[in-house]
Amino acid sequence: MQVHPEMAEALDRLRELAAVRQPDDPLLRQFLPRYYSELPEGEVDDRKLDDVYAVAVAHYALGRVRAPGETVTRVVSPDQERDGWRSAHSVLLVVADDMPFLVDTMRMVLERRGLGIHLLVHPMLTVERDSAHRLTAVESDGGDGGLVEAWTQIEIDRTDAATGAAVEADVLAAVEDVRRVVADFVAMRERMESLAEVDPILPWLAGGQFVFLGAADYDLDKGGTVVLRAGTELGLARGDERAAHPRPMPGQRAVVIARTDDAARVFRADRQTVVAVRPAGSTIEHRFVGLLATNAYRVSVFDVPTVGEAVRQQLGLTEARLHSHSGRATRTVLESLPRDLVLELEPEALGRLVGDIVGLQERQLVRVFEVPEPVGPWVTVLVYLPRTRFTAELPERVADAVAQAYGADRRTFEPFLGASSLARIAVSARRPAGPPRADLDALARLIDERSTSWPDRLRAALGAELGEERGRALYEQVGAYAPAAYRAAVVPERAVGDVRRIGSLLDGSAELTTSLGHDIDSPPGEWRFRVYRRGLPAALSELLPLLDHLGLQALDEQPYTFRAGDERVFLYDIGVRVPAGVELDERRRGELQQAFGDLVAGDVESDGFNRLVLQAGVTAREVSIVRAYGKYLRQIGFAFSQQYIEDTLGRHPSLVADLVALFHARFDPAVTDRDARQAVLEERLAAALDAIPSLDDDRICRIFLTLIRATVRTNHYRARRAISFKLDPAAIPELPLPRPRHEIWVCGPRVEGVHLRGGSIARGGLRWSDRREDFRTEVLGLMKAQMVKNAVIVPTGAKGGFVVKRPPADPEDLRTEVVECYKAFIRSLLDLTDNLVGGSGGSRVER
Repeated sequence: MQVHPEMAEALDRLRELAAVRQPDDPLLRQFLPRYYSELPEGEVDDRKLDDVYAVAVAHYALGRVRAPGETVTRVVSPDQERDGWRSAHSVLLVVADDMPFLVDTMRMVLERRGLGIHLLVHPMLTVERDSAHRLTAVESDGGDGGLVEAWTQIEIDRTDAATGAAVEADVLAAVEDVRRVVADFVAMRERMESLAEVDPILPWLAGGQFVFLGAADYDLDKGGTVVLRAGTELGLARGDERAAHPRPMPGQRAVVIARTDDAARVFRADRQTVVAVRPAGSTIEHRFVGLLATNAYRVSVFDVPTVGEAVRQQLGLTEARLHSHSGRATRTVLESLPRDLVLELEPEALGRLVGDIVGLQERQLVRVFEVPEPVGPWVTVLVYLPRTRFTAELPERVADAVAQAYGADRRTFEPFLGASSLARIAVSARRPAGPPRADLDALARLIDERSTSWPDRLRAALGAELGEERGRALYEQVGAYAPAAYRAAVVPERAVGDVRRIGSLLDGSAELTTSLGHDIDSPPGEWRFRVYRRGLPAALSELLPLLDHLGLQALDEQPYTFRAGDERVFLYDIGVRVPAGVELDERRRGELQQAFGDLVAGDVESDGFNRLVLQAGVTAREVSIVRAYGKYLRQIGFAFSQQYIEDTLGRHPSLVADLVALFHARFDPAVTDRDARQAVLEERLAAALDAIPSLDDDRICRIFLTLIRATVRTNHYRARRAISFKLDPAAIPELPLPRPRHEIWVCGPRVEGVHLRGGSIARGGLRWSDRREDFRTEVLGLMKAQMVKNAVIVPTGAKGGFVVKRPPADPEDLRTEVVECYKAFIRSLLDLTDNLVGGSGGSRVER
C-alpha cells in the first residue's frame, strides 16, 4: 500500500493519539491507518486531528460487532459538549458486506434527500471476527480467509435527528436492494444469455452492456393481459408490487427495449430500461429491468447487433455511401443521438428522424423533433440550435420550455456538443396521460427566443424598429454598454425604448428625460416611471419625494448605470401606483413627465399642489397659478395650512380645472370670446361651490375664486419662472386692515415677494426680508410708516419686500442668490407695467 509521505505522517499521529487515549485497545491502532489509507491528501490538514480521530473511533465502535449479511448504520451530528468532538456537518457511518454499486446507491439516497456530500471515506477492509461476530483483526487490501467489508463514512449537510433517522432507514433499505441485485445478478445474466437465439442483441447486452436490476417472466394471453409467472422473480422484482402488475409492452418485435417511468433504486438514478423478450411461438414474455452500462453509450451504433444492420438498411448506408459527404453526415447524426432512443425506436421511425435531422444541413436555426417513447407517459424532444448560442444555463432553460409546452411534471435533459455547428439538447418530459399535444412551432419560437443572446435580441429589435443602419449604430453607442443587472431584468424588446432615450440624451444637450409606461402583465394602476439622467447621478431619496408630490406612490425601484465611453447615463426604473379612479391617457402622461422634468430642473416647486396635474388634469405651469394663490393666502393670515389647502383642492379636481380655465378666460391674450367663456365658467363654478357639503372646503375653494376675480393683471403668459399678479385689495374681504390701494404678488420657486401701494401715486423702497412666513405683514407695516413719512412729499407711500426661498449656506453664494432673486422680483414687477408708445400699450400685451 503506497501512502503519500504527508499522509503517512498524519496516520502515525493518529496511531500515537490512539495509544495515549486508549492504550488497552491495540486493535484500534491497527484499524486507524487502514481506515484512512485512501483518504485524499490534505484532508487531515484541513481538519482538526482530534475530530478526524473521533469520527474514526465512532465508526470503529459502530462496526465492532456485525454479523455477515448485516448492515449497521448511524447518522452522527456531533456536539462538542456531548460527544467531545465537533463537525460543521453530520456524518453517515455504514458498515456492510462489500458489494458492487454500494457507494453509488448510497449517493442516490442522499441526493433524493437533498443532502450535499462534503467528504467520502470508503475503505474496503478485510477483517476477522470471532464466533460472536466481534472484530478481532483488520487488514486493508485483502488477506486469506478474511471477511471483506465496506466501511463508508460520508460527511453530509447538517441534519436534525428526525432527518438522520430517515436517512438511516433509507440506507438500510438501499443496501438490501443492492444485496438482492448482487445475489441474483448472475442468474439474471444467464437467463438473458439462454435467450440468445431470439436476437443477437441479447448476448451483446448480457455481455457487459446491461446492468441487471431485476427480472421476471410473464404469461401473455390473447387479450394482451400480462400475468406474472410466480417464482420467476429475480433481483428487485422479488416482492415488488409493480413487477407483479406490469403494463403491456407495445409492438410486435421479438425484443422490445424501452425506458420505464420508474427511476432506478440501485447504481444510477436514471430511468430504468426494460428489455422484453418474446420468443417466436411462445406465450411467455421474459422481462429484464436495469440500466444500460457505460460502454453501451460509447460503442458505435453499427456495432450493436440487429440494430446496426437494421439502421444501415433503412438509411441505405452502403459501404460506399458511408464515405460520401451525405453518408458521413448521416452517421454523425445517428451516433450522436441518445443511445436509449436509438435502441427504443423502430428502424423505420429512426430512419425518418435521422433523415429529418440531416436535412437541417447545418442551417443556423432552431428545430424541434418530437419522439414519443414506446412505454409510459414520456416524450423525448430533440432541440437543435446554433452552437454559438449555447451557454451553460441554456439546457436548463430549454428543458423548462419543453416541460411547460407539455405540461410535464418531471423532465430530464442531456446537452451534446459535437463537431457540428449545431448544438443538441435532448429533453425527456413526463407528460400527462395521452398522446403528446404540444405546438412544436410555438415551442421552437420560444426556444429561439430563450437561446438567442440578449445582445443579439437587442440588435434585432433595434434593427426591426429603427432600420438596420440606425439600429446597429444605436446598439454600438448604448446597447453594448447595458449593465449585467439590466440585461437580467429587462427583455431586449422592452430595452429598445430605453436605448433610444439614452441615445437621444447622448446626442443632445438635455441632461434628463423620462418615460411612463404600463407593462402588459402589471396590475391596473401600476406603471413604470423611468428617469434617464446624463452626467451626475441622482439620489433616489431626491427623486421619490418628487413622484409622491405628483400623486404617484413608489412601489419599487431599480437603478442602472450605462457607461458609454467617457459618458455615463443613469436609468432609474421606478414602479409607481396611480390613485384609484385616475386614467392616465397620453396627454396626462405627458403632463406628468413634463412636471417631473420641471421639478428636477427647479422650474417648479415640489409640494402637494403638484398632485393637481394628476388629479385635475392641469399642467405643471397651471399648478403654479394655484400655488401662487395658495402661497398668498398664507401671507394674508388665512386660517388653513398649505397642506390642508392642497388636500382640499385634491378632493375637488373638476372645480380646480374650472378655476384654472377661468383664469385663462380672464387673462390669456389669445382668447377672443372672453366674456362668454367667463359667464359659462362662473355659472359652473357657482353650482360646484353650492354642492360642497364641507364648510372648510367651501371656504377654501371660494377664496381661490375670489383671488382670481381680484386679479387685475398677470405675467403668467410670459412664461417666467416667477408668476406675478396685480391684485385689487378692495375685492378681497379676507385681507387684514389696512388694505393697500394696489398690490402685486410675486411667487416663484426661488423667490416670493410683495409690493404694496397706498395710492396710484406712491413712493417707497424694496426690502430683502428674512421673515418667510409673514413678510407681507412686515412690508405692510413698512408701507404704513412710509405713508406717514411721505405725507408732505407725495400723496402716499409704497413698500416692497421679497424673501429668498433657497438660501445657500455659503455667505458668498448667498449674496449672489439674493441679487438673482432681487432681479427676478423686479422683472416680475415690471412685467405688469405698460410702456406707453404714442399713448398706447400696443395691440397685444402679454401679461
